[in-house]
Amino acid sequence: MKVAMVAHGPSGGSGVVARELAGLLAERGHEVTLFSPSSSRRRLHAGVRLEVVEAPDYPVMPSPAHTVALTNALLNHLQREACDVIHVHYALPLAMAAWSASELSGKRTPFLVTFHGTDVTGIGQSPHYVTALRAACARAAGWSAPSLSLATEAMQVYGVPHVDVTHNFVDHEVYRPVPDSAAARAAAGAAVGLNRRPALQLVHLSNFRPVKRVDRLVGVLQGVRAAGVDAQLALVGDGPTRAPVLEAFAAAGLAESVRWVGDVESTLPWTQAADVLLLPSDRESFGLVALEAMACGKVVIASDVDGLREVIAAPETGFLLDPDDTAAWVRTLVDLASRPTWMKQVGAAARARAVAEFSPAQMCERYLRWYGRTLESV
Repeated sequence: MKVAMVAHGPSGGSGVVARELAGLLAERGHEVTLFSPSSSRRRLHAGVRLEVVEAPDYPVMPSPAHTVALTNALLNHLQREACDVIHVHYALPLAMAAWSASELSGKRTPFLVTFHGTDVTGIGQSPHYVTALRAACARAAGWSAPSLSLATEAMQVYGVPHVDVTHNFVDHEVYRPVPDSAAARAAAGAAVGLNRRPALQLVHLSNFRPVKRVDRLVGVLQGVRAAGVDAQLALVGDGPTRAPVLEAFAAAGLAESVRWVGDVESTLPWTQAADVLLLPSDRESFGLVALEAMACGKVVIASDVDGLREVIAAPETGFLLDPDDTAAWVRTLVDLASRPTWMKQVGAAARARAVAEFSPAQMCERYLRWYGRTLESV
């Protein structure tokens, strides 16, 4: 099969999944070309051809016309060589480009849309975009989403008749437990001063958008330390709420217990260095960082919302709590710190679930079956 895979950059759940899936398909002998605005080959299989989509700045336009540049790149590809299917990861604006290129080529190559989150729950619903996105998505040959909750909402927002559910996945040979978390913590923290070994190493990984509600962790860390637990929090990533969040930690007297790491090439060392991963989001369409932590044998404490309920089987493989119940988060962390054997048991169960239910091989086969079903119906 010849597949044109389309995605945003290598970070974020949609970009990670697209690159991993492209590699899995290439390993199985399929020809895959990945279209991305990023030239990075991080997390990209050697057998995948990368087409970098560049949108030049032009003084007349307020922002680079990425949709037109992507349409142009796909159109050139379709005119130059055979292609069985275009698979876009994230509807905005990728579905528009796929539809346009398919029509302009005259070949009407079928395209598939995988919704990933805010293309349904956030920016995709903007009145500036949603009418055009609905029209483009309606022309797709098929639709999928990584969780049942997101699939249900996508049908409501875009009016499509059916959305397949294929969960995100994790390479459990890469994301795996390490024998010495303290050594992993020392290696990961060398650049940001995490040179001591707290009783409890907490980690949060995100893009620091408002929906991630990192500010909730101020009260959580304050409560844990007030209970006598020597806890330290590493904040990995960057985004619009980073500055006010750091100010809130400082105002609460927690500056010495918090280290902002920023964006990193790979989050794996930080995941392996954690004792507990904290996700206090208002919503998550799936929660890939939670799954990666589970595969590393780590305990995840997360908001009881949306797709996270499909990833974490609480309380056996992690904890789903009311995001505004600070006392419950504190109580759970204090209990874990006082019962290290129990923490290891939960982490081991999390690892077992990640391997059994979210393996790359399983999800690749689901995608291939989805390709087959949709292409047969075209």
